[in-house]
Amino acid sequence: MAVESPSDLSESKVPAESDTLSPKKRRNSIWRPYLLPVGLALVVISGSLVSAVWIRISENKALENAAGKEIGHLASELGKDLDFAFHPLFQFGWRLSANSVESRRQLSMEAQDWIESSDAIKNLIWLDGQENLVLQVPAERSWERLIEEDEFKEQRVLVMDYLRGQVGARGISLERSNEEQVDLIGLISVLKENGVTTFVVAIYDLRSLLSEVLEGEATGYSISISDDNAELWSRIGEAGGEENTQFRRLSFVGMEWTIKLTPGPAVIATYRSTLPAVILFGGSALGILLGLSISTAFQNRFRAEKLSSVNTQLLDEARRRTKAEVAEKEARTELEDVLDQLPVHVWSAYVDPGGRMQPLRTTSNQLSDRPVESYTVWPDSWFEMIVPEDRDRVRESISNVAEGKVSEAELEYGLLGEDGRAIYLADTIRARPQGDGLRLAGVSRNVTHLVEAEADKKRMEERLEQAQKLESLGVLAGGIAHDFNNLLVGVLGHARLAAEDLPDDSPVQKSIKSIDRAARRAADLCRQMLAYAGKAPVSIKPIDLRESVEDIGELLRASLPASSIIEYEFDEKLPAVQADGSQIQQVVLNLITNATEALGEGGGRVSLSVSSGQLDERDLAKLQFGESLSSGRYVTLTVKDTGCGMDDETKRRIFEPFFTTKFTGRGLGLAAVIGIVRGHGGGIRIDSQSGEGTSIAVVLPATHLEISEEVSEVEDSTWHGNGQVLIIEDEVFAREVAVLVLQRAGFETLEAEDGVKGLEIFKQHQDGIRCVVLDLAMPNMSGDEAHRHIRELKSETPTILCSGYPEQDAILRFSNLNPSGFIEKPYTPEKLVAKVRAVLKS
Repeated sequence: MAVESPSDLSESKVPAESDTLSPKKRRNSIWRPYLLPVGLALVVISGSLVSAVWIRISENKALENAAGKEIGHLASELGKDLDFAFHPLFQFGWRLSANSVESRRQLSMEAQDWIESSDAIKNLIWLDGQENLVLQVPAERSWERLIEEDEFKEQRVLVMDYLRGQVGARGISLERSNEEQVDLIGLISVLKENGVTTFVVAIYDLRSLLSEVLEGEATGYSISISDDNAELWSRIGEAGGEENTQFRRLSFVGMEWTIKLTPGPAVIATYRSTLPAVILFGGSALGILLGLSISTAFQNRFRAEKLSSVNTQLLDEARRRTKAEVAEKEARTELEDVLDQLPVHVWSAYVDPGGRMQPLRTTSNQLSDRPVESYTVWPDSWFEMIVPEDRDRVRESISNVAEGKVSEAELEYGLLGEDGRAIYLADTIRARPQGDGLRLAGVSRNVTHLVEAEADKKRMEERLEQAQKLESLGVLAGGIAHDFNNLLVGVLGHARLAAEDLPDDSPVQKSIKSIDRAARRAADLCRQMLAYAGKAPVSIKPIDLRESVEDIGELLRASLPASSIIEYEFDEKLPAVQADGSQIQQVVLNLITNATEALGEGGGRVSLSVSSGQLDERDLAKLQFGESLSSGRYVTLTVKDTGCGMDDETKRRIFEPFFTTKFTGRGLGLAAVIGIVRGHGGGIRIDSQSGEGTSIAVVLPATHLEISEEVSEVEDSTWHGNGQVLIIEDEVFAREVAVLVLQRAGFETLEAEDGVKGLEIFKQHQDGIRCVVLDLAMPNMSGDEAHRHIRELKSETPTILCSGYPEQDAILRFSNLNPSGFIEKPYTPEKLVAKVRAVLKS
């Protein structure tokens, strides 16, 4: 049978007391066996401390008493010595004889000997009863200087008044010339047998005087004498016990001084022993030994517990740190992901003291299509990708920040992508100290859309400015052409009538033909000016642009030198363009002529191409005057030469009327081109560099209409009419021609120089007038107003409007008039007769 003893039961069932006690109770149980030794040690140390303090207090009391006796003796002796120092002044005062020169000389010598016997005496001065100077030794001007001092003036009046009333009395005053020099001025009054009062003034160096009288006094002590204002004299020994310093007031001839006496180390050593220290340190050593014996046992136990606790804490700390590192890594990764998702890029770099830049967080491929791995050499690889025109500026700005010259910088620059296109960035860089170097932090933003928008805005403004300038010049050109056309009506008409009146063999016929050719050239010039203004006469129909290019090219080929060639390149299936054939031919002629002239004598190549394709708004925005065009299908004529090219200034002014780089040019060719292209709803693009040739592309909208054959009408020159025709024209030459031409055609003519006169004539002859020819621009009453009144009077009367402006412009402007016909100036007699015949026939 197995049995269990009571001891076994207690050991197995009851836990040990040390295992159940809390840490606080466990420490109390450790201290309990050592309470008595610790208490005994404290009692020994306390007893030693009390004994040492009591002995030290007794010694300090004895030292204080000794210092008090010494300062009392010092004050007494100082007063006696100072009093003794004034006694010779009475003798010198009695011995002064006012009438004996010899006695004065003898007195001066004795005074000089007395002064030289002591370093403290500086001057001796005799004054009479009215304070006039009688004698002074040495003979320097001490008294005159002294009485000028402001501080002494006040004191002298008080002292002298006192001395006059008290014969044999003394007075003193202090004079501070600077912080290092204090003079004691002693004054006495002497009444001689003859009843004459004499004053004797002695000037002492106070510090030297006190040094002499206190020599050998209070050895071993530091002495200081001061008045209410400042210290007068001191003798400083070795530093001693300031807590045993004694003070005593000394009154001397009305002056109040304070004596300060501090015992030095030698005096203190006389009254203080080392016994308190021996008792204190011996008792403390005994107590410490007892405490150490107890502390050693306690510390061994406590250190074991603390080591176990620290080990536990270290394990916990290690686990927490591991968790924190994992959390920090996850947070950093999350932050990097967030930063990479932002529309900006955040980067940073460290600049060491040597100026080397080390990347901490480099760029991402969000801002550039280049991979991050391409930035291996930092920052040089980044600088190499900046556009050349910005590279030096960016490098300099970043260097200024890295060198600490500026704390931040704002940059905007272009960055080249792998496809060669520039991506524009705005970078904000700030620097802050980090260790021995600097940390650069930057935020980069992609501002390409802003830069492009600003560039587009600038281009739009430039084009708007150019359009406004061209519009203004167009108005001017149109007005000039209108006035010219009015004049040319008379020139052409009279020349043709004169030619009809003369025989064919008349020698005048040659001159008349020259006049007719010159007038027609002037008419062509007016048409070019109107074309520039966008107001040239237009006969719109579908035309083949390739045919016009080939015709003009072959026409000009013969005039080129052998070293120059013309090349053609046409798309196979080209749509037609809705345009005026003659104006398009003028465009082609002007462009090819300019290209061939740019080749010069050295020759070259002129390439003519016609192509078609879809153009969107972005493509059209690159054209001059293409902003208002809509996307769609366009036909493009490109004229390219290998000639001299153009600089930027020439390109800027190329379409201005009367601007030319040719000696014989009129400057209207390209001006007419831009007017015609604008009038046909097209645009133009110029690419040219000086010395590298020129390429001009004219873009016109394509049409789906078919090209129709042109049928010409044959005019009947033998037709004659009858009846009355009213001609209302303010220009005399044009009116005369119209009258002569219609009279020869068989009509009876009525004429008026303005709308008012014409309306009066029409009211008188309206029943007999078959047709009215009236100009639109007239003084007093314009042609359109006169036309309305005529229609109100007799609406069935045919009317023909004439103007120096093109027909379509006049029709658009005066569409509400609904005239029977329109004739454009300058017109020939045949055209005028044909137009009258047509309206009468209809």
